[in-house]
Amino acid sequence: MKARPTLFGLLLLLLTTTQALSHQLAVARFQIQEIGPSTYEIRYDVPSGEMDRYSIPILPKGYSYVETPLQHAGPQRLRFNTNGRALANNDTIVLPWPRNGVLASAIWLNGTRSQKFFKASETEIIIELSALSAGSGSALETMHRYTELGLEHILEGYDHLLFVAGLAMLVRGWRRVLLTVSAFTLAHSLTLGLAVLGLIRMPPALVETLIALSIVFLAKEILLAHKGQITWASRWPWAISFGFGLIHGLGFASALMELGLENDSILLALLSFNIGVELGQILFLLIWLLLASALVALGLKRLRYLRPLLPYALGIIAMLWFLERLLGEYPMT
Repeated sequence: MKARPTLFGLLLLLLTTTQALSHQLAVARFQIQEIGPSTYEIRYDVPSGEMDRYSIPILPKGYSYVETPLQHAGPQRLRFNTNGRALANNDTIVLPWPRNGVLASAIWLNGTRSQKFFKASETEIIIELSALSAGSGSALETMHRYTELGLEHILEGYDHLLFVAGLAMLVRGWRRVLLTVSAFTLAHSLTLGLAVLGLIRMPPALVETLIALSIVFLAKEILLAHKGQITWASRWPWAISFGFGLIHGLGFASALMELGLENDSILLALLSFNIGVELGQILFLLIWLLLASALVALGLKRLRYLRPLLPYALGIIAMLWFLERLLGEYPMT
């Protein structure tokens, strides 16, 4: 009888938090271009239905917009004047936008380009012009930026992390877990590279739906394994992880391509983003396995009653994601 309130509370928690757990990279793109000695143009996109949340960028004191900002969503192009002088390195542009950050790029009058990722604070994103000045976009900076983006993407990508957690539930033993997760890594690295290079394409909405479905399938296999049934998934878990890893790689690619990639740094950005993803995945897996080992070492026997609830929780969350994404792509009319 004591298990019923626990299960009810768990289900209630899942139902009320699933929307918050749905993954979105939430990174915008922002571009500034030098048009003349004291004239610049800002370009960015406003998502449909979010015009009221994307206030126009706040310029440094003394600068003013030449054109009236658009009043509708979509591509925005705003020109501003710096009153006879060039932008200074200590100038900043403030974006009061509801995003985790922006990938800002600059095109200067002499033809040089630079790019940098800026994180958001609680209410705004501050773009420091010194970080976008000519010559600031070194290879080392590109590696640091995209490695950080890859790390953030996987750590905020709850669907990817839950799949990795499911693999850890399905197999036992460090060696089998590492082999299984390595197959997942190999597969998603393969499709990530092919998709970013334009060799394969798949609608992002369909990819996200299939990712959720892959977790539902994995949860079912875990439940069967806990009941003592030997399935081909429990016998060859690396095959499961490799097959579904191909789909997850397309999800990583969609997130990376949303940021925009310069042709001269695409391979370096791809490699660095993938390194960041792998670092985050390894960190999560180590924490998961160490926590599991610690609970076993402490001999907390009562926790064994909660073990069967984990695949149920995994399946419920994934099914809600699947329905949310499916109905979002194909709404009922």
